[in-house]
Amino acid sequence: MKNECEVIKDLLPGYIAGILSNDTEEAVNEHIDNCENCKKMLDRMKSSLPNTSNDSDEKIEIDYLKKHNKKMRILKKLILFIILFVVVFSFGIIIKYNYISSIMQKVSNNIKEIEKQNNYVVTITEHGIDYEREKDYSYITKYYYKDDKYKTEKHSIANFDIINGNTYNYGEIDSNSQITIVDDTKTVYKENRNYVYMKKEYLLRDLKNAIQIFDTNFGLVGNLYMKSNYQIRNDRYNGKECYVFKSDCSEYYFEYWIEKDSMMLIRTVQDIYNRIYTENTYELTRDIVKDEDVSIPDLDGYTIKETNENTSDEWLEIYNNVF
Repeated sequence: MKNECEVIKDLLPGYIAGILSNDTEEAVNEHIDNCENCKKMLDRMKSSLPNTSNDSDEKIEIDYLKKHNKKMRILKKLILFIILFVVVFSFGIIIKYNYISSIMQKVSNNIKEIEKQNNYVVTITEHGIDYEREKDYSYITKYYYKDDKYKTEKHSIANFDIINGNTYNYGEIDSNSQITIVDDTKTVYKENRNYVYMKKEYLLRDLKNAIQIFDTNFGLVGNLYMKSNYQIRNDRYNGKECYVFKSDCSEYYFEYWIEKDSMMLIRTVQDIYNRIYTENTYELTRDIVKDEDVSIPDLDGYTIKETNENTSDEWLEIYNNVF
């Protein structure tokens, strides 16, 4: 029969593997504590075994690093894509902003050039539809200018209760007097006041006001947002090639039509959905105004009334500062 040490030796592999029953494992522990030879044999057997724990830990660490590196590569590609997208998007906005600004700057410069001229006519036609009231209206306004004299014509047509008719104003630039002729009632008003009726720059005020948003400085971010927000297309109006700038949202849209040849504003469209639609057209003609166009006509048969208007010094100061 085997002695106790031989039995323990046979049990040591199972002991190391941890597969012995609790009673047997206790018996082995008790023998090893009292037998130096078996204890040394146990140590030799353990030392000869491969370090599976370290290998396993190393494999886990390698797998983790591989997964981490893969995630980092994906993250780097994502960050690079986002940076590239932002750069391309920003570059596109800047190009679009510069393109729109360049065109509208030319329009603004052309209006300023016209202000220096001594002979021109500006015709503005406005057509509107009031959706809520189911009414429409039209206005035609003409500004004649020649050698510091002017005439304005205003013609209105509407299918609801406002005054329809034709009104004419005659006067000189920077004058405190003006003659107004209401053709339909055959009435002439000789008007006087303590401030100017017409300055030369007023004649083109409607054109300048129409493009004012493009001449306004909103700051760097504001300019980029406001002016690059417009959609751009090429279109035709009355046989003329045009640039069209459009800004829209769920409640309204605006359009600006710029004739390519003259680089002038010729049309604006505003539609506030379900409320009101307004379309303006602008026409400018140079060197056609004759002296008789800006001269007061024969007033025979008209009722003549004189009016005087003197405003307060406080309001006059505000008026002079603003206008």
